[in-house]
Amino acid sequence: MILIKKNIHVKIFLLFLITVCTNNHLFSNYIFNENNDSILHDSYIYRDKIFDKNIKTVLCFQKNQNLSIPLINLKSDEKISLIFDDHSHNIRTFFYRIIHCNSNWEKSDLIESDYIDGFFKNEIYDYELSFNTIKKYINYNLELPNENISFLKSGNYIIEIINELDSIILHKRFMILEKKVSISANVKQGTLNKNKKIKHEIDFHIHHEKFYISDPYTD
Repeated sequence: MILIKKNIHVKIFLLFLITVCTNNHLFSNYIFNENNDSILHDSYIYRDKIFDKNIKTVLCFQKNQNLSIPLINLKSDEKISLIFDDHSHNIRTFFYRIIHCNSNWEKSDLIESDYIDGFFKNEIYDYELSFNTIKKYINYNLELPNENISFLKSGNYIIEIINELDSIILHKRFMILEKKVSISANVKQGTLNKNKKIKHEIDFHIHHEKFYISDPYTD
């Protein structure tokens, strides 16, 4: 009788474990699919986000200026640097894609050939193993633009890192500026007699040779 009760308890416990593991698996799949569905939605707002728990220390900046914001000028010698650490201990194959966004950081209507000159999906070959550290990791480095890709348009951009199964690893924002106007200023003495000794005036000149303005009072 005691043996039968023990067997029943063991079976109940095993059934409980199976149920919990199954529910956790289904819940994880639900969350993953829900995230993928939301990213594919047109109104999805792209943000700096890590999707893989093994990815750490994601940094994006203008090359050689580690504390700068990730902003470069279009068709210049400036480059964007993206670095991140992978703590999974094994060297993994990562690829990157570039997504053009509107002012709200939603995917724009442009197709890739409108804003990219080169390959749309490229592998990251620049990585380095940690040395003499307590925690082993692999450091990956990406510079944009490079020999495989250059940019045709200014605007807001997302670097999307994916693995060999096309699963998203991380998203990182950066921006490309196209300088179409410049502003010069001239400081002078106040025009009115009552202001000449106590105030200054600043005359601004907007140079817009590359930017057509039909009506400066409304544009």
